[in-house]
Amino acid sequence: MGNESPNRSSGMPGCCLNLRSGAIARLGVQRMSDMRAAHPAANHGERDSDYDDRNLGQVIMAVHLTLPMTAGIPFKRITANPWRKFRRLSRSGEVRMRSILLGGMSLSVLLGIVTPCVASLPSCLPPVEIAAAKISRVEQNGVLVLADGRAVKIEGLLLPAGSKDHAPQFLHQQAVAELDDLTRGREVRLLARPAKEDRYGRIRAQVIFPDDDSEPWLQAAMLRRGLARVSISPDREECAKELYAAEAEARGKRAGIWASSSYAIRTPESIAPADLGTFQVVQGRVINSAVRGGRGYLNFGRDWRTDFSVTISPDDMKIFRAAVVDPQNYAGLTVRVRGWIDRMNGFEIEAAGPASIEVVGKTSGLGESGHQTRPGKGPSLSN
Repeated sequence: MGNESPNRSSGMPGCCLNLRSGAIARLGVQRMSDMRAAHPAANHGERDSDYDDRNLGQVIMAVHLTLPMTAGIPFKRITANPWRKFRRLSRSGEVRMRSILLGGMSLSVLLGIVTPCVASLPSCLPPVEIAAAKISRVEQNGVLVLADGRAVKIEGLLLPAGSKDHAPQFLHQQAVAELDDLTRGREVRLLARPAKEDRYGRIRAQVIFPDDDSEPWLQAAMLRRGLARVSISPDREECAKELYAAEAEARGKRAGIWASSSYAIRTPESIAPADLGTFQVVQGRVINSAVRGGRGYLNFGRDWRTDFSVTISPDDMKIFRAAVVDPQNYAGLTVRVRGWIDRMNGFEIEAAGPASIEVVGKTSGLGESGHQTRPGKGPSLSN
């Protein structure tokens, strides 16, 4: 265990190419010169320009196939016929002007001059708890089991539960299979801050792949595939904004569970008895809000006895106060709240912390940091 920080930045993971331009240009020129000397065009009855063009075709092929893979693009996504590019360039007269540049780039790839950037991670991530751990297997509930027998709960994620969600079972199977494919047998880095374990003794971790430049953060990878939903615990609200953004990306593409009506964002009016005990994301306008007897209430209808509400327990109100978020300021706003459906009077979700309530759209006077920052300001903002 330790408190070192993972490599991180304000951006999301990415790759770049370390092109040593001077060396590339020299290699390109030298390579073209060597090939011309070894295969004089006159010996084959060809014009110099014909030989240059034919050689450049090989260069374009190499660049076309190797550069995308260096940047982490799967082979199947690379255009199947790069020769079409060569013929088009040849007809346009642009071939010779690009010969040296493309020749150098091709050689730089083949000689290892092109190198991937160190993966960037969001600055919201907690410190390193375990620098190196190997994943042995994945349980059906999404828990990762390490080679030494310890168990890891993937913090901030909720996998689809299939029939328990009143949803197709294959979505649960697909999520577990993808999680297994992403993690089993790989070495990971586990990041955590207190509380570091759940009540079952499992490590609550943000999971990082130190050897992966394209998708170094497991939570974001599962969310972008549409194979999990964000479920933020009030005592571990790190990276809520980044996790919601990854989920929204998948939802916008109708990826994974978001193609199923079972996981559609619900309206307050659509919640029914069959939803009791299920995790739902509900979006609607807060008609009024209040704090009574130390408990917070966000009402989405005129009659609190029958209409959907969000409640905040007296203990959880302490978390809202610590974040300087006044639940009464949600009145009149459209919010997206997530949690387990219960019923006291009408149907309700108990919000354990401010991160479980997103304000939808741009509203004057609201900050964009994810929490209210000063008294008198409104709650968190989300798009």
